[in-house]
Parts: sequence; structure tokens; C-alpha cells
Amino acid sequence: MNGSENRRSGLNKDENPAVAEPSVGKNDRAISLQGFLTRLIWWCVLPLLLLAIGLAGSHIRTLQAERDQDAADRARNLANALDRNLSARIAALQVLAASPLLDDFHRLDEVYRQALGYRESFASHVILADPSMQMLLNTRVPLGTTLPKLPIPKGHAAAPAALATGNPAVGDMFFGPVAEKPLVALAVPVVRQGRTLALLLGIIATNRFQQRLEEVALPEGWALTLFDGKDEAIARRAPPDRADFASPAGPGRFVARMAVAPWSVVLDIPPQTYHSRIVATGATLAAAIFAVTLVSFLGGRLAGRRLGRALATLNRPGLSEAAHPSITEVEGVRSILKEAAAARDVSENALRQSEAKYRNTLDSMLEGCQILDFDWRYRYLNRAAETHNERPNSELLGRTMMECWPGITETRVFALEKSCMEERITYQLDNEFTFPDGHKGWFRLVIQPTAEGIAIYSDDITVHKQTEEAVLRLNEQLEERVRERTAQLEAVNRELEAFSYSVSHDLKAPLRGIDGYSQLLEKDYYDRLDEEGRLFIRNVRASAAQMHELIEDLLNYSRMERRVLQTVSIVLPTLVQSVVARQAAEIKEAGILLNLKVPPVVVHADSEGLAIVLRNLLDNAVKFSRKTPSPAVEIGARKEGDKVIFWIRDNGIGFDMKFHDRIFDTFQRLQRAEDYPGTGIGLALVRKAMQRMGGRAWAESAPGEGATFFLEIPT
Repeated sequence: MNGSENRRSGLNKDENPAVAEPSVGKNDRAISLQGFLTRLIWWCVLPLLLLAIGLAGSHIRTLQAERDQDAADRARNLANALDRNLSARIAALQVLAASPLLDDFHRLDEVYRQALGYRESFASHVILADPSMQMLLNTRVPLGTTLPKLPIPKGHAAAPAALATGNPAVGDMFFGPVAEKPLVALAVPVVRQGRTLALLLGIIATNRFQQRLEEVALPEGWALTLFDGKDEAIARRAPPDRADFASPAGPGRFVARMAVAPWSVVLDIPPQTYHSRIVATGATLAAAIFAVTLVSFLGGRLAGRRLGRALATLNRPGLSEAAHPSITEVEGVRSILKEAAAARDVSENALRQSEAKYRNTLDSMLEGCQILDFDWRYRYLNRAAETHNERPNSELLGRTMMECWPGITETRVFALEKSCMEERITYQLDNEFTFPDGHKGWFRLVIQPTAEGIAIYSDDITVHKQTEEAVLRLNEQLEERVRERTAQLEAVNRELEAFSYSVSHDLKAPLRGIDGYSQLLEKDYYDRLDEEGRLFIRNVRASAAQMHELIEDLLNYSRMERRVLQTVSIVLPTLVQSVVARQAAEIKEAGILLNLKVPPVVVHADSEGLAIVLRNLLDNAVKFSRKTPSPAVEIGARKEGDKVIFWIRDNGIGFDMKFHDRIFDTFQRLQRAEDYPGTGIGLALVRKAMQRMGGRAWAESAPGEGATFFLEIPT
């Protein structure tokens, strides 16, 4: 109270000791004891008020930072887990791509069986495609099923990326034409001698990622999404009432980019959930601060008045001490300390709860987590780490790594841990660890610096490594068997070629005799023979001619294997015109419409060998299309990189592609000799010649739709 209040109450100054004023030496700047105590109280309460506000703000920021770190860690842990899963799949595909079964495409059935093994291991299908994106096999359908070309999705496509770079690639989501559902692809090129022969693709259904998202522990209301490189959702986990949400960038959204794929893991916290805890905590702390401030101020005012009255009694010896309440400064200090202790207990409680939440998160991880301080002492190990170490955590906590694992300082992994501890650098490696009893295990380690020292995250990959080693051993055995079988086949082929050359050459002399004598017999004794005798003579001469043609083809085939090739620059249109000119009469007689589409390109090949190839292919086209109502033959070429693709297309009878490899073998025919004459050696000669010139030959056809024979010629 002040003096005016005393006057209104009807009390005089002598009756109110709290407002006693000195009678002499009055200073205009002097203030009453109550005013001085009020200011003193405010100066005492103000720092506490500011400290309380600072502690409240710090506590709120700590809660927010812990919640943000928890969300970021969840997104990053999922991204790392997905990276490890994709890396394992790519590694298995690379092992399959290195198999010698893919050196050519004649053993697709064996490749298909190995691909089925991959499907069983990773629950995803395998596709083999050639560089033109044509699928050759797909484990989703039986081998031999007609397959379409690979779809090229928008954005980052795995197959073109692998073809362009020669390295494995992970693509964006696309709709599979065979599976008829959303998929993602891992592409691994099959490279031989610097050339990509084919692509191996691992196809993963997006529901696999949806299952992985459902396995992640999330607080209520949080959402988790896996986006591909074009920001389309591969999988999404969200509350039912937020299935179509799209949280903008900013607070509440945490993005973890993946290393193996151009994807990202996005964790979204709805704004009301993101801010609710902070707002509630802030409101509670503000109310507590206001209440404490009000109580402190009112209590100080009351204490000041009482203290003023008590002090006033010093100048009023006539007043009894019992007339004013007893005041003890110690009690006031004790009250302040109690309030400070209560505030400290609240902060410590919140800190303990936050630490327990962080520990629970680490304990629930599938990966092992070990935290060591700067003295190399174990400060924390989760349950997965106990499994990986094969020792109880109680044996390690509080002890140094060197005490727990004698000899660890001599290992490479300890050198990396020391570097991480001193230089604060993160390392990732696959490490083979030898346990004290002598057995070994493989672990994928991530060593990261932390505030306490370092954290070591471990993933047990022992089974994966054992499987990988078994596959490598199997591949080595297969390669050795292939080398042995190849050597045997090459020796047999050389013997057969020498034998065929000798037999063909030796058969020509008696054949000339048969042909000559039958010609003389037909010429000089034709009139003396009856019709049956004349038929016999014609059959002898026709058989001799056919035998002569067969021997000539065998000799040509043998010469093509033995002759020394002379590789020169050849103007392709000029060579084509010379070949066409030699067979112009036959083409005209058959009434064939010939269409030349050969650009002025230069190739490097053996001139005689390439001419033989073109003659055989043109002869084939004429022979099998001449019985067509409107026979037509197209000869064309196009340049692709350092190769020229040459083709001869006809509209003849065609053939079934299941006989594709058979038609290029010697003495193999799909039609009767009476209908279409020939020896069955022409296409075998074509393939042999192209192989020797560093190219290749193949065909595309369907029954009744003509055939197209292709050549790949180096430029």
C-alpha cells in the first residue's frame, strides 16, 4: 500500500509503520522502502523469468530437433535398406551376366533355369533382351513364348541407361506389358570383349516396396512414400484419411535420396501433428512461467510489505515484535531454490524421455548399432548388435574395444574406425570378421562419426556372401567344362573339315567319268534305248549334276574355313550390283521385282567371301519366292555405329522361327529337294564366312510371310 491508501483508510502515519518517513534530511530522490523492495523483487524475478523463457524455448527446440532427427533417421534408414536390397539384386544379376551361357544365345534353356534360381532367391522376375530391346526370355512366362519389345518408360529407363553407359542401372516405374501392372527394373549389361551382347533385367513389382513400407514402424498419422526419379510414387503408406495427400516441401517433410537408384524416400508429418506437441508444450510452459511469475511477484510484494513493517519496528521500539509476522530470509531463498529445482526436474524428465525414445528407436532397428566414445569404450549396443557379436552386451558395455577383441588394432576395419574417430569421415565396407572360436562371418559395416565418438552399424551378409562364393565356384567349374568341350569340338571340326575336303576332292574324278560316259551314252545310243532306258540315263545325269553341285558346295565350305582372308575396303553398292548382274537372267526369268536400297557405304571385309555370301542369299531369295504370285526381293542396308546392317528380304514361303538355328547348319533343309532344289550347304557357308570376317548372320521370318536375312558387317 502507499500513503494515499493510508489516508483513505483513516489511519495516521504513526499507526502505519510500513509508510513511516524520516523527519529530517529528506531527499527528493529518496524512495520508500516498499518501492525499493518492489524494484529489487523485479530485478530478482526478471532474470528468472528470462531464464525460464530461454529454457522453455530450448526445450521446445530440443523436442522439435529430436522429432525431426527421428523422422530423418527413419527416412534415411529405409533408403539405406532399399539401397542394400537393390545392390544385392544387382550383384546377383552381374554374376548371372558373367556366366558363359550368355556368350551366345543357343543355350537359352540353361540361362532360363539360372534365371529361375534368381527369381526364387529375390522373388522377382528376370528378362533377357537383345540390344534392340527385344525380349529373348522372361521368367514370368514359359521359355519360347513370343515376347514383345521392352517398353521404354518416361523419365529414367534402366535398359537404355545400361546400354548407353555399359554399367548397371535402376530405372523409374513403368507399366509392364507382360505382367500388366506397375513395375521397376534393374538392368545389367552382358558385355563381351567391350561389346554389349544383351541386357539382363531384374523386374520388381511395386507391391514389394509397399510391403517394405508397411514393415517400418511409424507413429500415428505419419506418412511414408517412395518416389522414383520423375517424382511418381512407387509405394505409399499413409493414414486412411490422407491416402491422397501431397505434403509440400518444408517443415514436416523429410527426404532421403537413395544412392543406388534415382529414387527418394519421403516421410511426411501432417502439420497439425507436426506442430501440436510443440504448441501444447509451449502453452504449458508459458502458463507455468506466467503462474510462477505472478506468484513470485505477489509473494514478493507481500514479503516486501512484511519486511518493511518488520524493519520499521527498528525505528519503533515501542512496538512489540508480536505485532508483525515473523520473516526469515532463509525461507525465501529456500522457496526460490525449490522452484528452480522443480523446473530442473521437469527439464531432466523431458530429457530422460527423449533419450528413452531414441534408445527404443535404436533397439528396434534390424541393423546392429554400436556406439563407442573417444576412449574406445562401448557406450551403447542394441539387440541386433548382440546377435552379430555373439556375446552378451553386458560383457562389452563400459569396456574398451581392445579389451573385448584382442588383436583388433591390427585389422583394416580398426584403421578405418580410427580414421573416422579422428578425421570424422564416414566409411562403408564389407568386412569378414573372425570370432574368438575361429569361425567367420561377413558384415556390411557403416562407420559414422557421432557426438559421443563413432557409431558402427552392421548388417549380417554371411549367407549372401556364401551364396555368392558358391555361384562363383559353379561358374568357374562351368567355364572349365566349356573350355574343355570347346577344345574337343574344335579338334573334331578340324578333322571333319579336312575329311570333307579330301572326300569331296577325291569324288570329283569318278564323278566326271560317270557324267562323261552317261553323256556319250545319251548322245550315241539314245535312239537304241527304249523310254525306260532313256529315263535311267536322264536320272543318272541329273544325279551326277546334283552330286557335282554338292561336292562344289562342300569344297567352297572347306575353302572358306581354310583360305587366308584379304580384308579390304569395299564399296557395298558396287559389290551388290555385280552380284545382281550375274544373276540378272534368272531374276528376269522368274519375273521378280527387285528393289535396291543400298546407300553408298564402305565396309571392311574379304571381297570374295562377301560376294559368296551375297550370291547365296540372293539365290535363296529367288528360289523361295519365284512361285509367289507377285515375287519381290528387296536388298537394303543401314549404318549403325561401326557396323553396317545389310539385308535381303523376299515375299516367299518363309519358315518357322523355331527352325532358325537349324537352317544355318550343314545339310539342313526345311523343304523337299524335289520342290526347291539345293544342297543344304548355302546358309551354313554364309554363317561360316560372316564369322570369319568378324560379322554375323541371322534371319527373321514367319510361315507364308517371306523371310529377311541380315548381315552385320564391320566398317
